[in-house]
Amino acid sequence: MRSFAFLDEAGAKAAIKSSVSDVEAFLNEFCQIGFGYEKHNHSVQNPMVKMAKSLQEAEDRHASPKKKVQIAYEALSGKRLKKGNIPDFQRFGIVVDVRNELMLLRKRITDEFQIIDAPMFAS
Repeated sequence: MRSFAFLDEAGAKAAIKSSVSDVEAFLNEFCQIGFGYEKHNHSVQNPMVKMAKSLQEAEDRHASPKKKVQIAYEALSGKRLKKGNIPDFQRFGIVVDVRNELMLLRKRITDEFQIIDAPMFAS
């Protein structure tokens, strides 16, 4: 029987890459709710407003997805994120690291082989 393991691997890679992007997109959209609170006269003491402002600053600085999740957690909970304190954050960090390695590997392969667009058949 023929193995289609490569399809599962490709799907896993795509899921890892998109999951990090999806979290980042969610935080960017979630940020808009905080700005809505601010527009309706809520102060920066409101956790949603605080989160929105902090995430916008992080976006402007091109902060990593891990940093953005940390900012959202701290703004909404009012607690500092301590290393080893939140297993879910650590697992997310691993997913981000794997995604970064996959992206770096892809760049290395592309650079090494200098993939170019070339016609398949010479005329």
